[in-house]
Amino acid sequence: MRELAGDSVNGLTIIIAYRDAKGAASLRQVSCIRIETGQGKRYLRAFCHHRRAQRVFLMTRIDAVHDAETGEELAGGTDYFAPFADDRISASPLGWGLSPVQRADLGAGLTALIFLSRCDGHVDAAENDEIDTFTASWWIRAEIHAPFPEADISAHIRRMAPDVEAFVLAAQRIRASAALRPIVAGYAKRVIEADGRIAPEEHHWIARYIDWMTN
Repeated sequence: MRELAGDSVNGLTIIIAYRDAKGAASLRQVSCIRIETGQGKRYLRAFCHHRRAQRVFLMTRIDAVHDAETGEELAGGTDYFAPFADDRISASPLGWGLSPVQRADLGAGLTALIFLSRCDGHVDAAENDEIDTFTASWWIRAEIHAPFPEADISAHIRRMAPDVEAFVLAAQRIRASAALRPIVAGYAKRVIEADGRIAPEEHHWIARYIDWMTN
């Protein structure tokens, strides 16, 4: 454990003993990204090596923390993370009031659009504006009753950096959703054209995306 209070948890690789919402226990090796607080609850955002994806873990469900190399138990979950700083604090619920399915749908749409906007290595403000507009439009169409946390989601979008694998997985989810497919298709075109130029990388990936959606 780090001795200095207030350090970020970012970069630590550990094993956590975790209980899910149904009480099922598991040991998971994770690489920590940050600690987030929403409505007074602390969460660990980390890359789960078993799932090979980012996951969010509620702190009160982490029973213990173990050394990733030796397996030695270091401390109880609450005690281990107590000295570390909260990297992100929000007044909104961590899940923005969305169900798991809604959060996954929104995440797939954002992943696809953000990848298309950044695959040429250039981030343009106009493209970001279109992605923000997509989020608000999706929120309305999905008839989400929770307040729209515009600032929280916008900050989350700016931190996202999806790779090709994430883009392909997002496209698979979008293709399977009759509600999601048309809105993402429309905004994909708007994002690609927003900066007034279509780079070769953008042309390649939007063509692949259209092919996936139509075949």
